[in-house]
Amino acid sequence: RPTRKTIWYPSVSIQLQMEAFIGGERRALELENIHHRDPIPMASICDGLFTTSGVDGRRQSDGTLPRGVPGQAEQMLRNLDTLLAQAGGSAADLVHVTSLVGSRNYIPDVRAAWAQRFPDGGPALQFVELGLVARDILVQVIGQGVVPTDGRSGR
Repeated sequence: RPTRKTIWYPSVSIQLQMEAFIGGERRALELENIHHRDPIPMASICDGLFTTSGVDGRRQSDGTLPRGVPGQAEQMLRNLDTLLAQAGGSAADLVHVTSLVGSRNYIPDVRAAWAQRFPDGGPALQFVELGLVARDILVQVIGQGVVPTDGRSGR
């Protein structure tokens, strides 16, 4: 099962995103108390290739959402850090992050959380306005990176 699939969103007809490592063994990564409606993992690692599905800002302690974009953006980045740690890496191993936003008006709040998390700029960041299915989930991220298999983290 891939880490990300999109069948239907109100403003998207077709979406395809693929990452592959031919011949590698994939390990699924999950977040406590946070699950997708579809049977896909929150993230996967395959011979060092790290990729997530849509990671939102629900709290791992109880699965609840902070109110508003600023709180959700901060928590989604913490959730991304947790998945990276499970993969044996850190934020320094990220190469590219896509932020899915329910409205382009949310971008300044996501950028503010990003700047707080990555004062040096961090990995490449792009934004996609996407009508998210769950109305209370305002923002998500999809992260890709390479976690060294020799146990050393960082670019």
